[in-house]
Order: sequence, then structure tokens, then C-alpha cells
Amino acid sequence: MSENYVLILFGTNEVAYSAAAALEGSGYKIVCFFPETSNNIVKFSDKIQVKEFSAFPWDSDKYRQGLTAFLRRLNSSKKMLTLLCSDEAVLFWIKHQATLSQYCTVLTEKIENFYNKVSLYNLLGQISVAYPLSWLIPEAGEDKLPFLIKPAFKDFDGVQKKTDASKIKIVRNAGDLKKLKEMGLPNWFCQEILEFNMGDEYSWWGYQSPKGEIASTVARHKRKFPNKSGRITNLEVLVQPAIKLVGDSIVKQLNYRGIAEIQFIFDRNTNIFKVTDFNPRLWCGHSALLMNNMNLIKNCADDYYQNRQENPAGASLYELETFDRKEWFSILDNFYDLDVFKIRCSEFCGRKTDNLKTRVLLSIFLFVKFVYYFLTQGLIRK
Repeated sequence: MSENYVLILFGTNEVAYSAAAALEGSGYKIVCFFPETSNNIVKFSDKIQVKEFSAFPWDSDKYRQGLTAFLRRLNSSKKMLTLLCSDEAVLFWIKHQATLSQYCTVLTEKIENFYNKVSLYNLLGQISVAYPLSWLIPEAGEDKLPFLIKPAFKDFDGVQKKTDASKIKIVRNAGDLKKLKEMGLPNWFCQEILEFNMGDEYSWWGYQSPKGEIASTVARHKRKFPNKSGRITNLEVLVQPAIKLVGDSIVKQLNYRGIAEIQFIFDRNTNIFKVTDFNPRLWCGHSALLMNNMNLIKNCADDYYQNRQENPAGASLYELETFDRKEWFSILDNFYDLDVFKIRCSEFCGRKTDNLKTRVLLSIFLFVKFVYYFLTQGLIRK
């Protein structure tokens, strides 16, 4: 009997860990080829059955060559299902799809159209879905001030890193506009500033099977740190029919296959929900689904390897509206209640059943993360 492998790219973060946890005990073998990184904290996990380690970073030719040789040695009888767990992984797949597709499969076709925000917004416009007003940098004038600038996609090149470091996010005046046009940012674009409050952001989380069946639900971003534009620290899964309907319609009309997150913001200037982002990959907070007994990853793997069992009662296996309503918390959410006896943390869901070495590493990582943000950003609670 051949092995049913599931490759996780790259296996180095909380998202990858929750993906491995989603398939624990399912019979699928989780495969990771770890790149060289200072943040490789899950490499000893029992949830990853087949693993090798590269001495090179993920964006090097040496890593790609090593991964290809690793996949060849596994000699899987079927191209292995592949889960992308970061923007780096998406970009890596886009660049090397021709080579990697000999050994593995990402369900999403033309994934670059969803990864690139300019392409995404063009697609949304074709199906009459609201998104923030956007324009290219050469079209920006003083009549549009103030506005945001952001990358169409994360390309991780030197120009983007330098711009990110300078924290130029809002163009407020003519001086900022002149500086922007002098910087030469070919992959960036301009966008209107939406008016929203903490808690006005939502995510559609879902999976569309190769047959067009959709499993989906909605999560609300209750809190972020240090403010509404920061990192998500608290999520709640809830029933929100309007967003669920729009998200289902988007993946259906755009013929998207696989697992995705679509982010919405309620724009208080227009009183409508607007799509701000589309992640054609797994995302931060994905473990909130597992906490609420929803397993899109197992649905995906069962469909791919044709292991899905029909429900004897006749109910759809894709119905996700019954859940336990458990909320997801980042370690950073504890800034909102500094009580050492009330530590709330859902990151690395399933870590309590892992081996001792991994539990210790993850505990140290979460502690360092908390201290780092405490020292660098303080107790900002907006």
C-alpha cells in the first residue's frame, strides 16, 4: 500500500504546526523539508513524520535543489498534496511550480492571480464584489491625498524590505507624494483609507473541492495588537450569513479550488463590507477551526486521496455551522489583561500532546515573543 503524503511548505511557523495537527492520527504522513532559519521551532515535533533539514534558506537555489532531491527519494506513487503555510511558500511555489509539480500538487490553479492584489481586485471587479478604491503610483495626485501604499504582493526583495523598515504606510501630503514617486516601487500601488473600528474586520475561511463543493465559515477579528492595524490577537468563529454568502460566491465564480482566507472590512464611510485581501494559503489563527471541530485540511486531503467517507445520516460533511464557539487567542492578547493567572494562548494548537522537547521550545518561543513586543511596543491598547 502506497503512502499518502502531505507536504507542508515550509513547516517553520504556527500555521504549519496547526496544519500538521489537523492531520494527526488521520493516516496521512506529514512531510517537511526544513529550510535554514533561526525560527525552526517545530522541527522535532511528533506531528511531522517525514523530515529532512537543509543548510540553505528557502529562497536559494540550493534549497530548491535539495527539496527536489528529497521529493524524488520519497518516490510517491501519486503527486503529494501540498499545503502552503506562508507568503514565502506561495512565492516559492509560483517561482518553481514547473519543477515542483512533477512531485506534488497545489489545488489552486493560477495562484498568482489571487496572491497579487492588483490582479485580485481586477477579478473582483469583474464579478461586482466591493473592494477598496485603488490606483497605480503614477496615477497618484494630490487630489487623492491621503492614501495608503502597499505591495501588490510580497516579493521579499531589498526594495520592499527597505520600504517596510521605513514604515512609510500613509501618504499624507505633497512632500510624501513626491518622495513616493522618487522611490521607484514597481510592485506597489495606492489605496483609499477605510474608516473602521476594532472588531470591524472579518475573515471568510473555506475550502472548495475539485467537484465544486464548498465548506466555509466566518471569523471576526475581535482584537489586534497594538491597534486596529496590528496583529490579530483574538478571533471568534461565528455565524455571519452575508459574509459567508459573498465568500462562497467569490470562490465559486472565480473557480478557486483549495483552502483560502478572504478578508473583509466594514467600511464605515460607505456602510458596506469590502474585500481587502485573499490568502490562497493557510493563515494565522487557522487553529481556531480545529478548536471548533472544523477540519478543512482533512476534508481537502480526503478528497485528494479519495478517502472521504459519506455520512450515513445523509448530512453534508461540508456543513460547518455547528461549532463549539471557542475563541482563539494569540499570546499578545494577554497585553489586554496582565494577569499571570489568566494566560490565554491558542497558538500552536495541539502542543500539549507533543513531545517534551517541542513543548519546551514552543513555550520558550511564546515567552520571547511576548517579551519582545512588551519591550518594543509597550502596552498600547486601542
